[in-house]
Amino acid sequence: MSRGPGHDGFFEKLVGPLPHGPSEAGRWVGDAVRIHLVELLNTRRGSVPHLPDFGVPDMSSFYSDYPASTSELRRVLQDLVETYEPRLLEPQVQLLETGKNEFRVSFLITGEIEDAGGETDFVKYRTTISGSGQADLGSASDFD
Repeated sequence: MSRGPGHDGFFEKLVGPLPHGPSEAGRWVGDAVRIHLVELLNTRRGSVPHLPDFGVPDMSSFYSDYPASTSELRRVLQDLVETYEPRLLEPQVQLLETGKNEFRVSFLITGEIEDAGGETDFVKYRTTISGSGQADLGSASDFD
């Protein structure tokens, strides 16, 4: 599914380049995807009135059955990425590791991104969700 070159994300179209994002010169779509994934995974479901299913559900629902609930959390993240990040083609979310003594779970998000020349690049992002519910997302180069 081709999206064509020069397609900014939803947030970029509304407000221009995101703060702390890449500069316009040398901008790579993978950076914008990473920034959008950070926003998506750090937004609580229900906090965007016109998109009630945007964001991650209340993490306390996963605490009570941890670590068994990690498979359900993986499925939720998979659905979110498929729905709200269309620039990531054929995304996959895989469980990497869980914390032994505290709620901490890491996932690998992979897929392909079409560059400005119509070529696709394979990308991977590692995200770790902590007990506070915050998601940290490393750039594609942070995980080998």
